Amino acid sequence: MSEDCTIQAGRRAPAPLLSNWELVCSRSLRAAVILLALLPGRPLAAQTIRGELVEETLQAPIEGAFIVLLDETEEQAAAMLTNAIGRFVLQAPAPGRYRVRAERIGYESFTSPALDLRAGETLDYRMTMPVRPIQLADISVETERQCEMRKAEGARVAALWEEARKALTTAVWTEKERNFRFTTQLWDRLLDPRNLEILEQQRETVTGLASYPFRALPAEQLAASGYVRRVEDASATEYYAPDAETLLSDVFIDDHCFRVVEGRGPTSGMVGLAFEPARPVEGKTDVSGVLWLGARNAHLRYVEYRYENLPAGVRESEKLGGRLEFRMLPGGAWVVDDWYIRMPVTDVALEGDSERSAGTLRDLREKRKLVAIKEEGGAVIRISDPEGRDVGLGGRGSLAGLAFDSTRNEPLAFATVSLLGTNHRARTNEEGLYSMPLLPPGNFFVTISHPRVGMLRLGSALRPVQIRAGEQVTVDLAIPPARLLAATLCPGQDRGIVVGLVVDERTGEPLENASVRLFSPLRNVPGAGTEASGVQTDMSGKEISETRSDSGGGFLLCGVPTDEILYLGARLVTAEGHKDSGAVPLTLESSEIHEALLEVALPAGGPSGS
Repeated sequence: MSEDCTIQAGRRAPAPLLSNWELVCSRSLRAAVILLALLPGRPLAAQTIRGELVEETLQAPIEGAFIVLLDETEEQAAAMLTNAIGRFVLQAPAPGRYRVRAERIGYESFTSPALDLRAGETLDYRMTMPVRPIQLADISVETERQCEMRKAEGARVAALWEEARKALTTAVWTEKERNFRFTTQLWDRLLDPRNLEILEQQRETVTGLASYPFRALPAEQLAASGYVRRVEDASATEYYAPDAETLLSDVFIDDHCFRVVEGRGPTSGMVGLAFEPARPVEGKTDVSGVLWLGARNAHLRYVEYRYENLPAGVRESEKLGGRLEFRMLPGGAWVVDDWYIRMPVTDVALEGDSERSAGTLRDLREKRKLVAIKEEGGAVIRISDPEGRDVGLGGRGSLAGLAFDSTRNEPLAFATVSLLGTNHRARTNEEGLYSMPLLPPGNFFVTISHPRVGMLRLGSALRPVQIRAGEQVTVDLAIPPARLLAATLCPGQDRGIVVGLVVDERTGEPLENASVRLFSPLRNVPGAGTEASGVQTDMSGKEISETRSDSGGGFLLCGVPTDEILYLGARLVTAEGHKDSGAVPLTLESSEIHEALLEVALPAGGPSGS
């Protein structure tokens, strides 16, 4: 099967998305649906329990409950979902004593008394299940960790895990049954590591009878070797993700600590079961994350994870990891219908003391720089049974609109529009138009990212939107007019405003804590920072205002004098001394917002010092 990767500098990339960077491969989330033929029917076992599941009070049949046949060691011997009239058939692998457990998400499970099955026997069994709802909303949040859940089981952690386990177990069973055909939209994206803007994107739609849209390595293998590995020839790095079977495994539970977390913002109305490595091992990459469940119905919504203890030189980032969204289908089956995995794309360079190591590689060291994030993902847009009948995803909606820059009176091209807290995003075209199809129903926030949006400090602006099945919602997004923007940036003043970025001239990376100075030029001082043309090039002069660049390299100056020639520059203190951007002339009109990009020439090793 082909792999979509990036490669090291100096070699040709096999995929058009990426070039001259380190090879990055995803082996856990395949960018294709695995096409399978229908398996032949299973032979009937000689021992069978033919049953009916009903509610204790009303005696009404229960549809979509997960029925598990347990042997004498409490291991699962068979399983299935009850049909529309509560019926089930379990085939035991051998004669013996068994029990039947019925599980419903949001309700307490129920286990039958022991049932003896003789060779060749068919046992009819009516199972009456008490209805006792579980309210996760009543679970309070505690800070202590619960490690090795089966040995140190906290009541809150145990209650949350039990509901998550039901959905994960049913999802694994659904996958193994291979009863569904998926139509899936797959994508391969290159993202900006600073704000996840879409730099490049490829999409395709694939249909096939599938075992699952993606598959992970066995849990024991991940536990032993980690979730990130260097391949044998050292030319590529493989990134793996946990799936439902991994999360259910004994080895995963033993290797991670768990705690209850409260949902806020995009996770409001949910309760989370957070996990993290119990015993970090040097040189082995693990995962931490949260299983998010609905507080009222106890449905597993999604699992998000991030990589911990990444290989040397790869910067730890909240943006590196992935997400699996779960959905319960009519009839009780569970599937993953949206997913993504994000992997670092790094540029490899050598750095060191050039004087000490001139003519030798002994003192040079390899340094990796995160230059992009590669995202592989997919969304299931249709699920049908083998006969082609729609199983139903509850309907999908869509979002579309226009992004506009009112300060320049033109469309905002190549911006990234996202639904906050999801993996759904789109890129505006040259006319500023965007379209986001196949969205799940629900209430979301829309956000937009673009270099100008960041520079103008509008990145936190959110628009609420309600997506409805079968409907298209239009949401237009705009950078506000200059006068309104000025009142937001610098309230209560009517003079000029300067916004901008300080970046590394060589790499374009933002520079934090650079001193940004606005000053009047020197006049009639021969040889003092002037060129023959009389234009000042250094940062000498009478200081009018000074500020520091933030973590994103941004800066803001309010109350700038207008209608006079001023100069703007940035200075960064490094171990080798200060480095300047040089002086940039500007003249502002009243209430004008001026945008400036200040580039500081740094050595190849990047900033250092204080």
